[in-house]
Amino acid sequence: MLKANGVEWTRGAPTRTSGPMATCPALINMSERYKIIQDPVNGPIKVRPGLIALLDSPEMQRLRQIRQLGLVYMVFPGAQHTRFEHSLGSMHIGGLMAESLKVQNRNELMAAALLHDVGHPPFSHTFEEIIEKKTGMNHQETGYRMIMGREPFGESTLPDLITRNDLDPSRVASIAAGMDKTLEGKIISGTIDCDELDYLRRDAYYCGTTLGIVDYMRVLETIMADSSIYIEEKGIPAIEELLVARLMMYRSVYWHKTARIAQNMLSLAVSLSGRIDKGIFMRTDSDLIAMLREEGNPAGMVDSVLSRKLYKTVIKLPYSADCETAIRDLIGSYIDSGKAMVDVIPPLDFSGSDRIKDDLRVKIGRTFKPLNEVSALSRSLNQAFSARSIYVTADSGVSERVGKLITSGLPKAFLSS
Repeated sequence: MLKANGVEWTRGAPTRTSGPMATCPALINMSERYKIIQDPVNGPIKVRPGLIALLDSPEMQRLRQIRQLGLVYMVFPGAQHTRFEHSLGSMHIGGLMAESLKVQNRNELMAAALLHDVGHPPFSHTFEEIIEKKTGMNHQETGYRMIMGREPFGESTLPDLITRNDLDPSRVASIAAGMDKTLEGKIISGTIDCDELDYLRRDAYYCGTTLGIVDYMRVLETIMADSSIYIEEKGIPAIEELLVARLMMYRSVYWHKTARIAQNMLSLAVSLSGRIDKGIFMRTDSDLIAMLREEGNPAGMVDSVLSRKLYKTVIKLPYSADCETAIRDLIGSYIDSGKAMVDVIPPLDFSGSDRIKDDLRVKIGRTFKPLNEVSALSRSLNQAFSARSIYVTADSGVSERVGKLITSGLPKAFLSS
């Protein structure tokens, strides 16, 4: 125990004993009350005193009732974890990345990482596109407004809590919302970010699969930064492991066809609702279900989904825009009545470097090269992301008729491709 200027200090244990992440025992002010939260994915997480108030805010506590993976629990029963847990894990990983990359404003970064999902509506990404059309806001814009205390979140407690920590709410908000293009912003939302390094591992853990296992400490040991994050050549295998984990989790969990059916069915109920407004961003999963039921259970979808009476797959075909158009023309009346649905997996909007994350730089000697130029695995994985299929699903009462309409009316070139 040391004493200086009347304050008692003690030496904390090192977090790493060798390599670039090696740290000496830190001096910890014993007058500050840290909170230790036991996380099944990351182990004990130390929450700094200034962040405890943010963690306990009503805006953050709402996330305890927002499922991280929406309706994926219909397929993977263990997927009951929440945005709250993920936010806590992202803050932890963000702190480790800040340490590795020697970021100066770590409190600012960790506050932004903790709050980066505060604007998520009920069921996370499940109905985000529909809700954005109805309200004009996505979860990033909503989070920004909550952190700033702007309309319609003028009663938000977050601006005052952030200011009390000698931080700038506008800076924290821009980093959390992915609007900031500095290094801090890229640690939250970038090619390699704390968000993904937590959710892949967390989602795999709760879904009971090993597909998302990533050696995140090896990633942290091999990343470097100038204006953005890059990796050393020796870090290629760790990044390839990360890319494989992403592909497998998307294909096997996030885009699981049965989970997509449940999501699409409940999405129809949300789209038919006349009560979706900006207040939806202050509601929870159970609030939304109760609201839909109060409206008379739009299209009968709510009870069907919750009792797992889901639509069945009628046909699966390789994707082409012409094929999708032809299918929609053939079964348009069933689609309009909500008895049949057409889905494209992977979704068409999942494309480009910002989604595929193939624009990472690798430092080889004194030069930089794109990852997909030096990694054959990276190139092949990107091709796998672009292999799309069309799924037609329908209510069991009409599935046979829908199938016959498609097989008899669709050009043979589409059926045999």
